[in-house]
Amino acid sequence: MQYTNRFSFAVAAIAAALSPALMLTLKGGAGYCYFAALAAGLIWLWHGDNRRRAFQVLRSCKWYLAAMAGYPLIIALQALLGYRVPGWAFDAPARLLLAAPILALLAAVPDRWLRPMQWGCVAGAVGAAIWSVVMTSSSVDWMVYGRAGNPFTNPIPFGNTALVLGFMGAVGLADPGRPRWDRALRLVGLVAGCYASYTSESRGGWLAIPVMLWILVMRFHVSRMEPRRALATFAAVLALAVVGAWNTPIVQNRIAAAMSDFHRLEHGDANTSIGWRLQQWRAASQMFAEHPVLGIGKGHFEPALREMAEEGKVPPNIVHRHAHNEFFSTLAELGMAGVAALFLLYFGSIVYFWRYRHSPDPDTATAAGMGLVLTLGSLVFGITIDVFSLVMNTAFYALTTATLLGIIASRQGFGAATSAPASASSASRCVAGSGS
Repeated sequence: MQYTNRFSFAVAAIAAALSPALMLTLKGGAGYCYFAALAAGLIWLWHGDNRRRAFQVLRSCKWYLAAMAGYPLIIALQALLGYRVPGWAFDAPARLLLAAPILALLAAVPDRWLRPMQWGCVAGAVGAAIWSVVMTSSSVDWMVYGRAGNPFTNPIPFGNTALVLGFMGAVGLADPGRPRWDRALRLVGLVAGCYASYTSESRGGWLAIPVMLWILVMRFHVSRMEPRRALATFAAVLALAVVGAWNTPIVQNRIAAAMSDFHRLEHGDANTSIGWRLQQWRAASQMFAEHPVLGIGKGHFEPALREMAEEGKVPPNIVHRHAHNEFFSTLAELGMAGVAALFLLYFGSIVYFWRYRHSPDPDTATAAGMGLVLTLGSLVFGITIDVFSLVMNTAFYALTTATLLGIIASRQGFGAATSAPASASSASRCVAGSGS
């Protein structure tokens, strides 16, 4: 059993560290890491003692389990009720549903084994920046209007993910006692992630920068700043970033394009990027009005939109698999039940990281801060893109949140418990939180 445990720990820790590093550099990289961690979790759960410990941990993190299970279970309910859900529609949500054994294992892994994941985020951000340089300095047929990305990732999720990786790696800057080289590399990762986002021209993702910057500054506030000084620092850094970005050609062009879109909308011309999105959202609302409880069925947005186009209700050029908005896509395809599951997904993912964000333990607070960057960032990204429709995004989200919550659980003593009563006592601290 000891050998099996160490093997499972090693596989899961390596997968957790490689997932962010490979997310944007290797096609399917995040998926490979996810399934490696899942396989390790299932092997670890083979032993009865491990299953008992897992039960205590999972019981303490019930909001997270509900968050990961709600969305895919609504889709399964649709299938049971005869909605004819296509097989591919289960692919991404299943990654959420299977996060439980991964969390159970990672909560038992020694927390020092999971710290390299921070460097995986830095490496992933740098890798994204390298892709951006390659993209913008060469002409290849799979580029999208000259925007940075890679052969297997659209510019929008590419830029958004790079931004998340850069800020996640930078959260550890607030930890006291880090050497200069450590801080320098984290800053390089932050700059690299922002550069990749900048060259991707994903303006919707830029909306998340103030949120992520606030999380980063608040970590410094807890470590060494007074609240007023932290707020002033946040405002100053944000103002400098806005002024600096505003004077760059890419940002100027993207803002000018958005203003042009709104101007054309005011004059009745909806044949623009923003206009198409608004029409998709309006069509999604109409679908919801006709099917309010469970929606039209997962995977049926594009066929329904095409049917509306054939009837002349919407222009043909807005037909797409998704509504370019997590809420409206869910509203149309899954109805109010799906919207409730989506809100639960956000809440159940965020609540533990929010609770531990001010923990006096640096490792716990860093894990919580990284979790907030990912979860709140994904929430903001959902305004302009369907985050959880992409398999790689969902796999990365599930594995990363499980890893960070596992670090918190490990720091609270979950993995050190040797008896069921002691384990239950330790596990209860995950629910109780730090109180700060």
